[in-house]
Amino acid sequence: MIDSRKIRETGGESLLIADPNPFVCEAIRALVKEWGLFEQIDVAHGLPRVLQIAREASETVLLLVDRWGSTASSDIVEQIKAFGAPHRIVVLLTDVDDPSSVSSLLSKHPAGVITRADSPHVIYRCLHSVCLGATYRSELVTNAVQNIEQLQESRAGEDGLTNRQREVLCLLAEGFSVKEIASMMHLSAKSVDSHKYRIMKKLKLNDRVRLARYAIREGLIEA
Repeated sequence: MIDSRKIRETGGESLLIADPNPFVCEAIRALVKEWGLFEQIDVAHGLPRVLQIAREASETVLLLVDRWGSTASSDIVEQIKAFGAPHRIVVLLTDVDDPSSVSSLLSKHPAGVITRADSPHVIYRCLHSVCLGATYRSELVTNAVQNIEQLQESRAGEDGLTNRQREVLCLLAEGFSVKEIASMMHLSAKSVDSHKYRIMKKLKLNDRVRLARYAIREGLIEA
């Protein structure tokens, strides 16, 4: 059930729905309009128009489809972020079966990631969370991420670390706290703690000073 009190908390926001298919744009606009989360809702069917609006607007929520022809959503998110405006980007994935594309997208840290298989209620929760400044991943996306990490585990490097664990290691070695790393990587503090535990166990290192020395010795960070 939609919480009207929460809707009032997010009034005045602007939303851009971007999808190559005009019918999809209008269907999403009709759905979102009923929720009252946004004061203004616009649509864009062409990628040049999407980028133009993102370049000229000061701040808005952008709901993007995950692929425009041969252009992947990760590249679009990167281009939009390069404009410097504090846009909050939500990506609607067509599917989550391609680990490389999902990983590439998540590395750009969009504010929200959902899938076409998610229910309208999940889409509402995502947009509402993003309006309030939080990040959101649907359960389907979270499950896909876990599957990707399991796949990476099976392809771990010589030190036994996955790419995600190596990224956490570098941030720990640079002195960031678990809470800061969680925010930077759009993970829960619990997930970062789990990565930290596995890193220390695999490397047989029991404190952050030794982790930092290891990262410097392996050339992962500069001294």
